[in-house]
Amino acid sequence: MAKDWREIEFVSAALILAIAVAAAIAFWPLAGAVIIAASLAVVLMPLQRRLSRLMPEALSAAVITAGVIAILLAILAFAAAVIYQNRQLLFDVITGVLEVIRELPEADLPFDLPDPGQYLDIAATEIGQAVGQVVFTWAPDAPTLVFQAFVLFLALFMLVLSGDRIAAEILSTLPERSLRPINILTKTMSDTFYSIYVVHAGTAVITFFFAIPFFYVLGYGHIVFFATITAIFQLIPIIGPGTLMTLLAFYTLLMGDIRGLLLVVLIGLPIVNEVPDLVFRPVLMGQRIRIHPVLLAIGFIGGIAAMGAIGFILGPLFIALGISGYRILIDELSGGSLQQAR
Repeated sequence: MAKDWREIEFVSAALILAIAVAAAIAFWPLAGAVIIAASLAVVLMPLQRRLSRLMPEALSAAVITAGVIAILLAILAFAAAVIYQNRQLLFDVITGVLEVIRELPEADLPFDLPDPGQYLDIAATEIGQAVGQVVFTWAPDAPTLVFQAFVLFLALFMLVLSGDRIAAEILSTLPERSLRPINILTKTMSDTFYSIYVVHAGTAVITFFFAIPFFYVLGYGHIVFFATITAIFQLIPIIGPGTLMTLLAFYTLLMGDIRGLLLVVLIGLPIVNEVPDLVFRPVLMGQRIRIHPVLLAIGFIGGIAAMGAIGFILGPLFIALGISGYRILIDELSGGSLQQAR
């Protein structure tokens, strides 16, 4: 029988808490890497359970970690190669749009337009300076970033290997009355991480394959490049491929390509943009917990604004846990039985 937490000696509890706080302060620069590793481990532990039936647990954890590293490197290398090979296209598109905009003041319009050229040149200069500043700022931190990546994957290996055991040990110490709400919150956390990693990435991959035939029919060439950019936009919360399609519609309009504009409006926006989200995302999510898109948007935007890049993970998690906590509290106050969070 688990010992009542109220019987734990105060001095021991205070000492353990002090050690935990000191360790958190000392290793705070690595907190982001550990959080990402823990969230990935939660998603990957079911796979670890399956593989560990076929091979030693340590080997299966190593295989999973190596697989994650290989997939991430492959995706980054593919995206970087596609963008680099099509850098001239990016320059030509931007130049073409700027030239059309610069010619607008000379058009026969019933009103005067300010010459946007000077503002565009200033904006281009400022963007170039900002990019240079980012590169200059991050370059000295490159060794630190490599070290953090190393820590991330080591932590991922250890958590995938020992995650189930650690969770079982913690749960075995909790009083019986606390297990049901803890299980609900644990499932909510698992489903949220699943939504962020598996569903989000899966929807981006589906968007990529939807975009390939669309850009083939559009006829601008560079099909893989445009499909890759569309998938990248799908990964960006709130923005999505709809923003890219809107920019593309604006570009076809400026270029006088009515056929292209109709394709973007009738196929790009409703099919490439909407179908992966409205059809495939619910299928990938299955019966797991569902969060209203507006609340999820608040989690992404608020999390990134308040916590930086790590807020992409923690923001939606806190929103989901808050909703589950609210449901648990209402159920407790109403005297009902705790039901699985929906």
